[in-house]
Amino acid sequence: MSKWWRISGSTVDAIIRGAVIACLCLCAVELWAKHSEYEWSFDPSVQYADGINPYLLWELPSGEQEVNGRTVFINSMGMRGQEIVTPKPSNVRRILSLGGEVAFAEGLELSQSYAHQAAKQLGGSRVGLQPLVMAVPGYGILQHRNLMDLRGWDLQPDVLLVSGPSAEVSVSKYLDENMLDIYRSGPGTRQFWESFAFFRVLDYHMRVLKSPRALHRQQVFDGKIDGNPDGWSRMGINQYANLLDALTKDALARGVDVVLITLPLPADLDNSHASTLTLQYRQVIGDIADRWGVPVVNGPALFWESDRKVDELFIDAHHLTERGHKILAEGVASRLRGWVRGRSSGHRGTGAPLPTYDESTERMELLR
Repeated sequence: MSKWWRISGSTVDAIIRGAVIACLCLCAVELWAKHSEYEWSFDPSVQYADGINPYLLWELPSGEQEVNGRTVFINSMGMRGQEIVTPKPSNVRRILSLGGEVAFAEGLELSQSYAHQAAKQLGGSRVGLQPLVMAVPGYGILQHRNLMDLRGWDLQPDVLLVSGPSAEVSVSKYLDENMLDIYRSGPGTRQFWESFAFFRVLDYHMRVLKSPRALHRQQVFDGKIDGNPDGWSRMGINQYANLLDALTKDALARGVDVVLITLPLPADLDNSHASTLTLQYRQVIGDIADRWGVPVVNGPALFWESDRKVDELFIDAHHLTERGHKILAEGVASRLRGWVRGRSSGHRGTGAPLPTYDESTERMELLR
């Protein structure tokens, strides 16, 4: 063997000692980062206090707030309703509702929301059901997913209600993908690194606070630039599909049942028909329900079958009356009756991959 390849015992010993010292140093840095992570970044369990939230953009301030002419109470987690006991009591099953204005029950009492009415129809507190409304008016699916990773999963939900589409199809001064950072990544190399506190702290300071997206976010909110000069909807249909799919997959992997809810519109009742764009987003919900075998509540069909007039079900073009919420609640309850008795709410999914949706419809509709 060539002398060039020979390694002396002292060299091997030095390499081993160096590796051990490096590992000890990394362990010390990790322990230090874990101890001080929230001091160096932020505590995800409470509301963001350092300006624009990079993961949610905004939150409802805690305390009594007026929303759409009605005084509502927002707890310390930014959710509508009273403070929530954590950890979850052993005799409680939680139904957690995500969505925008409709899921929030904007304009109504919290008890009139479809989440609360559905829980009541299923037996309510008598059978240990606790409805939680984590919906926020104006939130899209990316904000929902971040909110779940920030706080929602810590509430230990047993069922996740996800309604849509809502804010995703609206037109705003920004596009969600250019404004929001993803709080936690999906499976992959990055997910491994995110398990280390020192990486999370570095990532927060070097990427979240100082990236081009952070600058763009600040400039849009300061009114210095227009974040959506072409007037597109806040989120494209394929991105919406991928995020809703990821949220559904994550819930099922955690043992949380999922019910998807397709929201109705007045156009579903007056023969004017919903726009082609809205129908496409609804198709996404149906495709994901089939893919994962989760139940879907077809709000438009339920409203049509109710044989009720528009003003009986809608406060305006987007908000539902108490009766409208009751109809959705009946749909949710019908999907969860077996679950209340201990059976899964879902069925065997197709496992089919998501198709690539045609986004030319959006372009044509917005250019009209």
